[in-house]
Amino acid sequence: NDLVSVDRVPKQQAALAYHSSLFRDWAWGRDQIQLYADLLTPSLAGRRRTLYPGAGACGLPIEIHNRLKPELSLAVDINPVLLLSAQRMLNGQTLSLVEFPVVPTQSEYVFVEHTLSTKPPAPGFAFLFSDAQNLSSRDGCFDSIVTSWFFDIIPRDFRETARLMNVILESG
Repeated sequence: NDLVSVDRVPKQQAALAYHSSLFRDWAWGRDQIQLYADLLTPSLAGRRRTLYPGAGACGLPIEIHNRLKPELSLAVDINPVLLLSAQRMLNGQTLSLVEFPVVPTQSEYVFVEHTLSTKPPAPGFAFLFSDAQNLSSRDGCFDSIVTSWFFDIIPRDFRETARLMNVILESG
């Protein structure tokens, strides 16, 4: 579970820009993660190497990885806060985070404390701190790619990004 730095965060990406992803993946969004994993797992069964560009806080990649136990699941994100947080939890540490709801409905919800933790992943789960739009990898090195919460936030045209992703998929 080593975190590797291969490039810099672009100017338009702030470290806390997707801070809410920690809560979505590990606190109030667990039902959503389970639902997406239920939908994706049948399509990924038998795959050996899956790339997760824009993995964020890694809730979905870890859930799928632990269900299927492939040879490799590579979670790639450009946000160090999200990857380092996921890495800490996967190494057995807990995170204490405070959520500040945008529209608290009662005074006791002005801030909500969360203690986030998870169990270690099955072998073969790895992190890569990188811009997934500029991956340098061997052609055909992955047999599947899961891009939830990725294409909708990047500034590049979908067709161009899809072409880049197709290069690293093995043929077939």
